[in-house]
Amino acid sequence: MKIIFLLPLMLSSCYLANGSPSSYNYWLKDDKVITYNDIQFCESKVYFTLGERFKYLLKMKLEKGWILMRENYRHEYDEYITYIKNASPQISQCYYDLGYRFTAPYYWCLAPDSKGNFKTCEINQKYR
Repeated sequence: MKIIFLLPLMLSSCYLANGSPSSYNYWLKDDKVITYNDIQFCESKVYFTLGERFKYLLKMKLEKGWILMRENYRHEYDEYITYIKNASPQISQCYYDLGYRFTAPYYWCLAPDSKGNFKTCEINQKYR
């Protein structure tokens, strides 16, 4: 009984020390990880539909950087993050339409390293 409890704990402890890999590592097509160009294509395609306000916020993030935007422009930062969260399922659908499948193992989804892996898996479970 102890082994059943300790094995998942030991596996997840590696992620606690090093952090879990990016979710991009688990978007595969023909056993190859999603390409940077395909990521850029899907993000651009979806971001184009988000309107002028998003373009303004994206420009602000690119000019000022994440940290400065979060510290000095909190309202705009929160609004930008809301746009990104809402766009995430559409971006995943684009990856799927390009032939990629989300293949993250369940231990990655349950890793307690606070990177939002569980939420990512929840959103992308239909793209397996």
